[in-house]
Amino acid sequence: MKKLQIFVSSTYLDLRDERQAAVEAILTAGHIPAGMELFVAGDESQWEIIKEWIDGSDIYCLILGGRYGSIEPKSGLSYTEKEFDYALSKKKPLFSIVINDKAIEEKVKKDGTKVIERSNQNKLDFFRDKVCSRMVKFFEDTKDIKLAVYESLNYLSKKHNLSGWVRADSIPDPKKVIEEVDRATSALSAFRQYDPILKNIWDNRRAYDKSIFLMMPFKNTVEYRATYKIIREVCEEKGYSLVRIDQSEEQHSHTLWENLVINMLSCKYAIAVYSSEPVVDRPGSDLRVFPNPNISFEFGFFKARGQEVCLLRDRSSYVPPDMQGFLWYDFDIKNPDVSIPESISRFIDNLNESGAEQVASPDR
Repeated sequence: MKKLQIFVSSTYLDLRDERQAAVEAILTAGHIPAGMELFVAGDESQWEIIKEWIDGSDIYCLILGGRYGSIEPKSGLSYTEKEFDYALSKKKPLFSIVINDKAIEEKVKKDGTKVIERSNQNKLDFFRDKVCSRMVKFFEDTKDIKLAVYESLNYLSKKHNLSGWVRADSIPDPKKVIEEVDRATSALSAFRQYDPILKNIWDNRRAYDKSIFLMMPFKNTVEYRATYKIIREVCEEKGYSLVRIDQSEEQHSHTLWENLVINMLSCKYAIAVYSSEPVVDRPGSDLRVFPNPNISFEFGFFKARGQEVCLLRDRSSYVPPDMQGFLWYDFDIKNPDVSIPESISRFIDNLNESGAEQVASPDR
């Protein structure tokens, strides 16, 4: 896996928890955090080192709180603003996470006025305006920071061709790669038989890039019906068609497998709903609680093709270890209309933002 290096820039004393949250999110996503917040300001040679670290990073991340920070004597700017300006001058992919007014008020109540700017408020206001004219998310607590980091890294890593880092001993044998490509090409060619059916779907029923495949258990209970209803309503309100394999209008083959494959191929995006269910491992054994294995299979189908999947997890459900590193949106299956609409809206809004410059390509 290619690891990206993320340069994290912020003032230090007032944003320790927030910076730690960003570092944890970067590490959880499998990438490498970098930063020079512990350097003592004022040494020109240290500024040269900071520039080298920014140059060597794939993405620049700014966390902006209520303080302007230490001033660099020659420019009269804070080191944080100098780092931001330098990243811009190098056309470095970047994103900013900015504190909101409520969070500043809470910090002042907790830590006093040392967390707000008292000497260079005009410079801070100018810097904040400059930052907010670009890609920015606002935070109230560390949870917001972690989510902003996950979403921004996901967006920027897809938008830009980033170098990243790869361990030398993880580079695969070229011969084995060729063999894998040959096998994958052979497997993908089998999907070409569905081209006429898919073309008919896209021409007469729904657009590929406006179709979302839903993965969830088909249980006729109040909770599952309500969950499905709210997901469908939010998708339709956002202009997307929600596709579920048990719908009569989505039956395109006489076999379950072919019908599943056709419906998945017909959608550019997917939503997976994870909720644990009682399962008997083997005859005579006790019930154990696991998520529906079909959902993991369908999720793998989309991820292997590089497609976006929104992961919804009932708070009480178990998540398989190999899927715990992904970003999840939690919800309460007994009260799905509380958290699901916001989660799906955010997922679709991110799709619209990242897909604005892309052309839909239902390539199989």
